[in-house]
Amino acid sequence: MPKALALLADLGLDPREAHLALGPGIGGCCYQVGEEVVEAFLRAGLPTFRKDEGAPGKYLLDLEKAILLQAERGGISERRIYRVGLCTACSPALFSHRRDRGKTGRMWGLVMLSR
Repeated sequence: MPKALALLADLGLDPREAHLALGPGIGGCCYQVGEEVVEAFLRAGLPTFRKDEGAPGKYLLDLEKAILLQAERGGISERRIYRVGLCTACSPALFSHRRDRGKTGRMWGLVMLSR
């Protein structure tokens, strides 16, 4: 079970009752990584990458797919998952650290437990 869902369970919450919201992020179309990252994802049981045909020894990693796979394994129903589905590297309206070589704005996330 992913660590965040295990933490919810430790707090007495049923992870199957969780909702998951995924905002924009670098997509599997653009997130190029090396073999060391691929090996780490394989060790974690997350084969969510493919070879980058344009760059020998490089891969394209799909982080959203990895998150969705972990959510499924943790028992979160697909109907409780909300996705924006935008790649930050592809969309010029969004910040992308990689695309813009570090000259970007900032982003933040929010986690909340409701009673």
